[in-house]
Amino acid sequence: MRQPAFSLLPDLYRLDRQLQPLPCPVCNARKPLRVLRRDRYLLRVDLSICEDCGAIYLARGLSGDIATRFYANLYPRLMGVGAYSAPVLGQSRLAAGYRVNAIRSVAGVVDDIVDIGAGHGFFLAACRDAGSRNYWGVEPGPLQRRYGEDNLGLRGRILAGDFASPAAAPFQPQMVTMFHVLEHLEQPGATLDVIAGWLPRDGWLVIEVPDLEDWSQIGLQYAHVSHRSYFTGATLTALLARHGFRVHALQRELYGIHPTNLRVFARVGDADPGLPRPPDVVRLRQQIRQQMRPWRLTDGYPKSAWRLGKLAIAGGLNPPPITP
Repeated sequence: MRQPAFSLLPDLYRLDRQLQPLPCPVCNARKPLRVLRRDRYLLRVDLSICEDCGAIYLARGLSGDIATRFYANLYPRLMGVGAYSAPVLGQSRLAAGYRVNAIRSVAGVVDDIVDIGAGHGFFLAACRDAGSRNYWGVEPGPLQRRYGEDNLGLRGRILAGDFASPAAAPFQPQMVTMFHVLEHLEQPGATLDVIAGWLPRDGWLVIEVPDLEDWSQIGLQYAHVSHRSYFTGATLTALLARHGFRVHALQRELYGIHPTNLRVFARVGDADPGLPRPPDVVRLRQQIRQQMRPWRLTDGYPKSAWRLGKLAIAGGLNPPPITP
C-alpha cells in the first residue's frame, strides 16, 4: 500500500525522539568525543570517537525494540527494499560474481559457506554457480529472503535469523562471510564470538565494510542511523583481535563493488598479542571533520535534504535505492 505523501518525515521525527545514548560497540565505554551531531537523515546520532579505544561509532541510536521496529518498517522505505530495477539487479549479480573471484584469489576455494546477511541471495547463487556444494545464508528481512527463494532458486537455503545472535550453523562452515553487515550490529563482538565458535582453525572469515581510511571519499552520506560502527583497516583488525581472529589479508577497492570498500580475510586463533594504542582522538576528530565537510553541496546536508524531500513525497514506497 502506498504511504501518504510526507508521512516519512513525521516517522523520522518520532524516531529521532526515540534514539537512545549508546556505549562504544567495541569496548563498551561511554566516553564519546562527538564528531558530527546529525546524520544524512538529519537524525541526531552523535557520530563520535571513543576516547578509550578510538573506535568511531554512533553515541546515540537504535537499541532493542526501537531497532527491531526500525528495520521492519522504516529501513525498507529508506533503502528502497522492493524496488528491483533491472540495472540494480544486474549490478548485484555482477558484484556477487566479483566477490566469489576475489575470495578465490585468497582462499583458493569457495565452499562450505554461511553468509550472514545474505540479502537477496545473489552471493549464494554465485557460489552455487561456481560449484559450491554447501552454501547457506542468514537474513532477517522477509522481502529479501523471498526474492532469493522465488527468483534465484534458493528456497530453504536462506534462514531467518538475527545478525546479532545468528542461530547455529546447519553444518560446520569452512567460511563465514559478512558483506556490509558488521557496521549495522549493536554488538559486533558478540557475533564475532559466535562465528569463532563455528570455524575450524583453517577456516575463513571474510568481512566487507565501507573503508573510512579517507573520509573525503565517504562524506556525510555514509553517516546514518543504521550504521553503528565505522571502520578502517586498523580499527577492524583491532576489533577482530579482541575476539580471537588474526587478519590474513586486506583488499581495498576505491571504485569496486562498493565505494571505498574494505575486504578483510581473517582466521581464528594466533591473534597478534596486545591491542594497538588508541589514536589521538582530538586530532582524528579534526581530520574527519575537515575531510567530511558536512555542508558541501555534492554530498553534505543540502543533498541529504533534497534526497529526503524526494523520499517524503513518494511516501518512501519504491524510492530510488540508496547506498546501504
